[in-house]
Amino acid sequence: MESTSTRLSTIFNKLKSTNLVKHKNTSDDAIANFSNILNMAAPVTKDDRVIVSVFRFLYKKNRKSFYKYIHINDMVYTVLLTDGLPIVNVLKLRNIITIKWDSRQNIFTVRKYDGPKICENNEQSSDKMYDEILSELPEKKIISWADSVSDDESE
Repeated sequence: MESTSTRLSTIFNKLKSTNLVKHKNTSDDAIANFSNILNMAAPVTKDDRVIVSVFRFLYKKNRKSFYKYIHINDMVYTVLLTDGLPIVNVLKLRNIITIKWDSRQNIFTVRKYDGPKICENNEQSSDKMYDEILSELPEKKIISWADSVSDDESE
């Protein structure tokens, strides 16, 4: 059985090669194909569900440090363990689609973006924060989560 990281990396690379991501094609077929591939990342085992809950906690606790950590350590595919907004940000699909996680059905729901809405949990409504994070990334690899958080952010 393949590891969770190998499975997620493969799925993430397949997502990046879809017409939706590469060409911003929002046809029903392109969205359905993207959705089918994305839902292969849904947790399967009890261990997968534990891993997902840890990554969602880390994302929700400190989004900025989460983005830094996954990019610096070449673990961008782990964004598939979070919610819809970070997936949309990383795949640069803002204002193109929306992704919602349905925990009861254990699936992602993907829809064409239909205009501005107030984001849940006071999430920023643009990629500005995410783009700023990417431009500020340090050269070194972050070995631990604590290394990715500055003293100001941890308070």
